[in-house]
Amino acid sequence: MKYLEQRSYPGQRTAGGFVVFASLAMACLAGCATGPNYQRPAVNTPGDFRFATNMSANSVGDLPWWEMFKDRQLLGLIQTAVTNNYDLRRAVARVEQSRNLAIVARAPLFPQIC
Repeated sequence: MKYLEQRSYPGQRTAGGFVVFASLAMACLAGCATGPNYQRPAVNTPGDFRFATNMSANSVGDLPWWEMFKDRQLLGLIQTAVTNNYDLRRAVARVEQSRNLAIVARAPLFPQIC
């Protein structure tokens, strides 16, 4: 009978469970407290702010990005990249060719029928 007295049943409440529940409830309720009469401070944004409604038509975003830096070396690199740019079809053909060459190189590893 002593064993049955110490055993907890699903409907039975224990002191440890109550302590855990109470501490979780206190932690949740403590996060809800705000200061008395809180008011958001006023923010003074400058008139030439980037996202202001009275923006002029000539924006920095309308300029090509490489002209903003005014660097001759950068312009030379861009010109070289545009000149030496390969066509997309040529690049795809080279990838296909390299894949096929890899398949041919692996072919002796597979069993062969004579």
